Amino acid sequence: MKPTVAVQTLPLFDPIADDLEAVVEKMRRAARVDLELLDTALAHVVASGGKLVRPALAIVTARLAGEAADYEKMISLAASVEMLHTATLVHDDMIDQAAKRRGNPTLHTILNPASAVLLGDYLFAQAAEWAAETDNVRVVRIFADTLMIIVSGELRQMWAQWDWNRAREDYMNRIFGKTAALFAAACETGAVLAGAAEPVVRALREYGRLVGLAFQIVDDVLDYVGDESHLGKPVGSDLRGGNITLPLILYVETFADDHWLADLLDGRRLSDEEVQEIVAHVAASGAIEASLQEAQRLAAEAKAVLQHVPPGPLTDILRALPDYVVRRQR
Repeated sequence: MKPTVAVQTLPLFDPIADDLEAVVEKMRRAARVDLELLDTALAHVVASGGKLVRPALAIVTARLAGEAADYEKMISLAASVEMLHTATLVHDDMIDQAAKRRGNPTLHTILNPASAVLLGDYLFAQAAEWAAETDNVRVVRIFADTLMIIVSGELRQMWAQWDWNRAREDYMNRIFGKTAALFAAACETGAVLAGAAEPVVRALREYGRLVGLAFQIVDDVLDYVGDESHLGKPVGSDLRGGNITLPLILYVETFADDHWLADLLDGRRLSDEEVQEIVAHVAASGAIEASLQEAQRLAAEAKAVLQHVPPGPLTDILRALPDYVVRRQR
C-alpha cells in the first residue's frame, strides 16, 4: 500500500495553504509512473516530505508582486524547488549511508544504492521539467546554477570529511552549497517570475541566503543536542559520517589543547562510544550557545534585509520565518 501525501507545514504559512496543497498534489501526480516499483518508491519519497519551507518561499516571493505571477507557473516553480530538494536528499542519504530520514527508512535501504541513484536522477529531471514550465529563461538558469552549487557543496563536504581543523569560513561556504543556495534560489526565482524590481529580487535572494545559513546551523546544533524522536535520526549522525560542523569547530577553537579530541579526530571513522563522548563534551560546552548566537545573528540580518521589500501580510510571513528557524526543534 502506498503512503499518503499530506501537507505538513508551518502555521505561519496558513495564508498560502491552498497553494502548498497544489504543490503537493503536483508532486503526488509525478509519483505515478509506468514501473510499479518506481511508482511505489517515488510515492514513498514524496510522502516523506518536510515542512515545505522552500516551496513556500517561492510562493510568498512570487505573490509579493501581486497578481503578476501566473498561478500555474508559480505552482510549477514551487514544485520544482521542492523536488530538487527531495532529489538531493535521496542522494545525500545514500552518500552518508543514512538508515533513516525524518523517522522513515531511506530509499537506498528499501531498494539498493544503484536504484537510489537512478531514482534521484529521475527526481532531478522532473524538477528541471517543472522549472522549464515557467517559460522563464532566467528562472531555468538560476535552477541550473543552483544545482551546480549544490553538487559543489556536497563535494566540498566529502573532501572535508574528518578534517576537524577547518576554518569557519570553509564551513560557511559548505553550508551555503548544502542548504542556503536553494533557499536563496527559491526566493530569487519567485521574485523573478513575478517580475519584481531588481532591488527587490536582490534583497529577497539575500534574505533566502541568510535564512538558509541560519537553518543549517540550527540543524547542525540539533545533531548534538536534539531529541532523536523529533530528529528522526540518531544524534551525532554528522560526526559519524565525518562531517565537522560549527559546534565542533567552535569547541576546537576554545579547547585547542584538548589532546584527547585530537587523538580521536585523526581522520578515521569513530566508534559509537567515541561519537557519544565527543557529542557529550560539545553539548556541555559553550559551543552550542555560540553556534545558536551565530544563527540568531544571521536571522536578524535576514529580517533587516526586508526593509527593501514592500510591507504587507506576505512580507510579515517572511519576517516571522527567521524566528521559527532559530527556535525549531527538528
